[in-house]
Amino acid sequence: MTFSPFMLKGKVTSRVPFVTITIRGVLCINVTAVRQFELQQYRHIQLSYDTEVKTLGFAFTTEETLSTCKMIKSTNGINFMVSALALLKFYGLMPQTKKRFLLTYDPIQRIGSINLTKPLKKIKKG
Repeated sequence: MTFSPFMLKGKVTSRVPFVTITIRGVLCINVTAVRQFELQQYRHIQLSYDTEVKTLGFAFTTEETLSTCKMIKSTNGINFMVSALALLKFYGLMPQTKKRFLLTYDPIQRIGSINLTKPLKKIKKG
C-alpha cells in the first residue's frame, strides 16, 4: 500500500489580516497579514499584553533574545505560527474555542496588535 501526502495548497482565502488564537495557545498569523505587512523578513516575535485595554502586542524582529519567540512557518510555507501558551495561561486568556482577531500593524515601530475584546465574527473571503 502506498500513501501519498495530502497538501492543501496555500491560497489567499481572506483579504483581512488577522491572527487566530487556537485552544492550544498557538497564534497563527494569516497569509494576508504576512504579505500585506511584509512579515516574512522577520523570524522572531516578542509578545506583550496590556491588561488595561486587553490588547496583545507583537514586536517583530530579526534578532533572537531571551524575550523573543521563534516564528515558525506553517506547512504551506506562507503563514506563521508562534506558541503563546505561557503568556495566555499566565494572564488567564486561554480561549475555549478558536478565535480570530483583526491585526493592526505599525511598520515604523514594527509592532502589531490585536484587541482581545473584539473577536472577528465573520471573515471576508477573497
